[in-house]
Amino acid sequence: MKKLALTFLIPLTVFCILQIESIAVRILFSFVIFFWFLFLDDFSREKMFTSNWINWPLGHLASMICLLPFFQWKTIQEHLEYHKSIERKWILPFNVVAYSVKNFWNIKRLWKAFPEKRKKFLISIFAMNLMFMVIIPQVPKFWIKFGPSYAGFLLLAEIYLQNINRRIRLSLNLGQE
Repeated sequence: MKKLALTFLIPLTVFCILQIESIAVRILFSFVIFFWFLFLDDFSREKMFTSNWINWPLGHLASMICLLPFFQWKTIQEHLEYHKSIERKWILPFNVVAYSVKNFWNIKRLWKAFPEKRKKFLISIFAMNLMFMVIIPQVPKFWIKFGPSYAGFLLLAEIYLQNINRRIRLSLNLGQE
């Protein structure tokens, strides 16, 4: 079912990018980015496809759309799942951005915490920089056009992550793993 949804998500993403001028499309694009975020999680956990040769490139694509480096996301998620210690007190989308910068973009911290993953982190940084090289010349237009959609995505991600955080705390309190 997810693979079928992915086949519709790619053309829908292209449509939204090309038709981003209307408010309805900007709202739709918030949801499109959010679905890429959900797929990013599946790609990082290698649940989508059996081959990493498919999961990783699509994971990088999803990460570029969500502005989160893929291998950093994957590593932090594995770490959190192993330790079951998610303590997030987010309220606003800006806090989600702060959390992302602190955890996924803090190279010095990642280098120190996960030295064995440095090569993969460099691959993610390289992929994100390629995307930014395309965006940077368009920065004012990019954020005017996509900023509202990205803010909508952050709000959706906030609601989703708060729900997951609540379920993890509940399962830990009940002694379930």
